[in-house]
Amino acid sequence: MSDREKLKRYIWITIAIMLIGFAIGLIFIDIPLLCFLGLVIMIGGLYFQYKTFVCPHCGSSLLGMRFIPDHCPRCGKEIK
Repeated sequence: MSDREKLKRYIWITIAIMLIGFAIGLIFIDIPLLCFLGLVIMIGGLYFQYKTFVCPHCGSSLLGMRFIPDHCPRCGKEIK
Protein backbone atom coordinates (compact mmCIF):
# COMPACT_ATOMS: atom_id res chain seq x y z
CA MET A 1 0.00 0.00 0.00
CA SER A 2 1.39 3.39 -0.95
CA ASP A 3 1.91 6.23 1.51
CA ARG A 4 -0.84 8.29 -0.12
CA GLU A 5 -3.32 5.41 0.27
CA LYS A 6 -2.40 5.08 3.95
CA LEU A 7 -2.93 8.79 4.52
CA LYS A 8 -6.31 8.63 2.76
CA ARG A 9 -7.30 5.65 4.91
CA TYR A 10 -6.30 7.54 8.08
CA ILE A 11 -8.43 10.50 6.99
CA TRP A 12 -11.48 8.25 6.54
CA ILE A 13 -10.87 6.55 9.89
CA THR A 14 -10.69 9.95 11.57
CA ILE A 15 -13.96 11.04 9.93
CA ALA A 16 -15.65 7.83 11.09
CA ILE A 17 -14.42 8.29 14.68
CA MET A 18 -15.58 11.91 14.72
CA LEU A 19 -19.03 11.00 13.35
CA ILE A 20 -19.47 8.20 15.88
CA GLY A 21 -18.55 10.56 18.72
CA PHE A 22 -20.88 13.25 17.38
CA ALA A 23 -23.73 10.77 17.01
CA ILE A 24 -23.29 9.45 20.55
CA GLY A 25 -23.23 13.01 21.90
CA LEU A 26 -26.30 14.00 19.91
CA ILE A 27 -28.39 10.89 20.59
CA PHE A 28 -27.69 10.87 24.32
CA ILE A 29 -27.75 14.65 24.86
CA ASP A 30 -30.03 14.19 27.91
CA ILE A 31 -27.55 11.83 29.60
CA PRO A 32 -24.51 13.92 30.56
CA LEU A 33 -22.13 10.98 30.99
CA LEU A 34 -22.81 9.58 27.52
CA CYS A 35 -22.76 13.06 25.99
CA PHE A 36 -19.32 13.54 27.57
CA LEU A 37 -18.27 10.15 26.20
CA GLY A 38 -19.19 11.35 22.70
CA LEU A 39 -17.01 14.42 23.21
CA VAL A 40 -14.11 12.27 24.41
CA ILE A 41 -14.46 10.05 21.32
CA MET A 42 -14.38 13.13 19.08
CA ILE A 43 -11.23 14.38 20.82
CA GLY A 44 -9.75 10.91 20.38
CA GLY A 45 -10.43 11.18 16.65
CA LEU A 46 -8.56 14.48 16.52
CA TYR A 47 -5.65 12.93 18.41
CA PHE A 48 -5.61 9.99 15.98
CA GLN A 49 -5.46 12.45 13.06
CA TYR A 50 -2.63 14.38 14.74
CA LYS A 51 -0.56 11.22 15.25
CA THR A 52 -1.15 9.59 11.84
CA PHE A 53 -1.29 12.44 9.31
CA VAL A 54 2.49 12.87 9.08
CA CYS A 55 5.19 12.65 6.43
CA PRO A 56 6.28 9.02 6.07
CA HIS A 57 9.92 10.12 5.69
CA CYS A 58 10.59 12.77 8.35
CA GLY A 59 7.49 12.49 10.56
CA SER A 60 6.51 16.16 10.30
CA SER A 61 2.82 16.98 10.57
CA LEU A 62 0.76 17.45 7.42
CA LEU A 63 -2.21 18.91 9.29
CA GLY A 64 -3.58 22.12 7.89
CA MET A 65 -3.12 20.96 4.30
CA ARG A 66 -6.21 21.05 2.11
CA PHE A 67 -5.01 17.94 0.31
CA ILE A 68 -2.27 15.36 0.56
CA PRO A 69 0.78 17.14 -0.89
CA ASP A 70 2.98 15.60 -3.57
CA HIS A 71 6.08 16.54 -1.58
CA CYS A 72 6.64 17.07 2.13
CA PRO A 73 6.82 20.79 2.95
CA ARG A 74 9.59 20.13 5.50
CA CYS A 75 11.96 17.56 3.96
CA GLY A 76 10.92 17.92 0.31
CA LYS A 77 10.74 14.16 -0.33
CA GLU A 78 7.98 12.80 -2.55
CA ILE A 79 4.93 11.27 -0.91
CA LYS A 80 4.08 8.36 -3.19
